[in-house]
Amino acid sequence: MVIFITLVAIIVVAFFVLSRKEKSPNTQNNGLNTSIIDDKNIKIVHVTDIHYLSPSLTDYGKSFVDTIEKSDGKMMRYIDQIMDAFVLEMIRTKPDLVIVSGDMTYNGEKESHIGLANKFKILKDKGIKVLVLPGNHDLENEMALAFEGDATRPVETVTIEEFEEIYKDYGYGKDDPDVVSRDKKSLNYVYQLGNKCHLIMVETSTKGNDQTISNSSYRWIEKWLRKAKDMNMRVIGVSHQNILAHNKLFIAGYKITNSSRLVDLYNKYNVRINLSGHMHIQHMAEHKRVHDIALACLGLYPNLYGVLDMDLRNNMTYHTESLDVAYWMKKYKHQDSDLLDFENTSREYFVRCTRLQTEKQLAKLDLSKEDKEMMMDFMVDTNIHYFSGSLDKRPDLSLDNPAYKLWMDYCERTFTGSYLNSIYTDTISDHNRLEIFQ
Repeated sequence: MVIFITLVAIIVVAFFVLSRKEKSPNTQNNGLNTSIIDDKNIKIVHVTDIHYLSPSLTDYGKSFVDTIEKSDGKMMRYIDQIMDAFVLEMIRTKPDLVIVSGDMTYNGEKESHIGLANKFKILKDKGIKVLVLPGNHDLENEMALAFEGDATRPVETVTIEEFEEIYKDYGYGKDDPDVVSRDKKSLNYVYQLGNKCHLIMVETSTKGNDQTISNSSYRWIEKWLRKAKDMNMRVIGVSHQNILAHNKLFIAGYKITNSSRLVDLYNKYNVRINLSGHMHIQHMAEHKRVHDIALACLGLYPNLYGVLDMDLRNNMTYHTESLDVAYWMKKYKHQDSDLLDFENTSREYFVRCTRLQTEKQLAKLDLSKEDKEMMMDFMVDTNIHYFSGSLDKRPDLSLDNPAYKLWMDYCERTFTGSYLNSIYTDTISDHNRLEIFQ
């Protein structure tokens, strides 16, 4: 009888253990999560440099207007509505994952972080996963301000610990089974998307990691690249700063200083794509079979986000989409004419900011009104198509254009002249589409 009871007890215990394993099919391969069903293509949306400012921090008065009009033309007046439109567009298109690669807030305001996390919660509640990575604007920022009337006032920013708490559901939670590793020396982490894909989120914006990757982080990165290779998984890199140079003028302060080592590792382990931002310009660079896709700023015309599709054979295609703010306006019956015609409003504001900055340069030149107008038009057209990654659509914008020659004749040694030269001496190509096959 004792033997019989013992055997029954063993069977019950064995059944209990096995049943627990059956309830966790997503935890295998050394604890890695494979919860997504892998019999379909994967769709990842990438958005960056939102520079969200909570509406509670501005009255949109003089101090606000004076500040934003000195910038590159971001639609900060409507950034809250832009984010609402983005959330709606994600609900409509249903990606498997949304990646936000830094500079999420205007200048690291705590209220802006909380407001943005609340918008991400709408996606989370709809079953759409969001992953975030901090940028250089997002943490412990002394420029966190509120804009009231003619003045500004300091407001609370966030520490690293507060950032992790605010975004605990978006990559930084300790209990997220899909976050399979955290780098102890930084805010880097690895996220597993089903059985086929790792995303390595590499931040270079915290103290000690400012624009650089430490040796310990490199050891951590290679460890996970090796694991992914052993598991025959595709790896996608994500960073805020760029890992390759996209323009000879914008290297210092834009490219991770020691990123050549990362590019070598990505080449070694067949990581073909890195998603970045920071420049606010839509541009792709390639070296050693590694493509760094620097996505344009969401708030800046033409208000782009990136879409990366991966099929069952791990072939990848990338393209950009312009955010449809007008659809959001019509759906919720808002009446603001600027937003109902948002594409044109965004374009005209970008043109206005370009003209304001260029007029100062042209005012110094002893040239005819006609020549100055030709130079102005060339600068406006250049900025529109360079920032949107579509210079290939305008073959008339080239080194042979008479307006370019005027710029070089009279302004070659100025920043504006160097900027134009850096664009037109580069290879002109389509920076909005990419295909990579296994």
